[in-house]
Amino acid sequence: MVTSTRLLMKNLEYVHFLVRLSILQLISAKRNVPESLRVQLDMDPYTDVVLTTFKLNLSDDWLRKWQGLALPILPPTTPEARQYFFKKVCEYAALASNEGKGKVDYEALACEWNRTADGKYRFYVTTEVLAMYAKTWEKSSNIRASQELILDRLQDISRSAQFFLAPNQPFPSY
Repeated sequence: MVTSTRLLMKNLEYVHFLVRLSILQLISAKRNVPESLRVQLDMDPYTDVVLTTFKLNLSDDWLRKWQGLALPILPPTTPEARQYFFKKVCEYAALASNEGKGKVDYEALACEWNRTADGKYRFYVTTEVLAMYAKTWEKSSNIRASQELILDRLQDISRSAQFFLAPNQPFPSY
């Protein structure tokens, strides 16, 4: 009985050791962004220098280390980032329209965004993040434009009604 208990304890210790080892391997394993994507979208790699250049909170610091980048890839989450997005997407949409293109060049937008990311208000983005965020922006812009059109039409109807009502005019008698 004592021998089987010792054997069981040794097996449990071994299992715990394997679990701790696998957790350490998961934590230490880098899940870097592919080098080709990093270069394509003008993202700087993670180095010791970026620790002093971009001081981040613990979760963002962990994420950038895990991604292997100077700044983590995050969607526009701050009001400043959203404002920058709206400004830039309008510029790039106008550029695409002037050039006769049907779509915004999200790669060029992502490159410009990443070159100017500051680690305080804006972080790195990918073309997919910008495209998905743009879909939301397009929907809200379409809703806003539809509301403005409806409001204009309602004002036209109101003016027409006033014209046909002819206030302060006697009703004609026949």
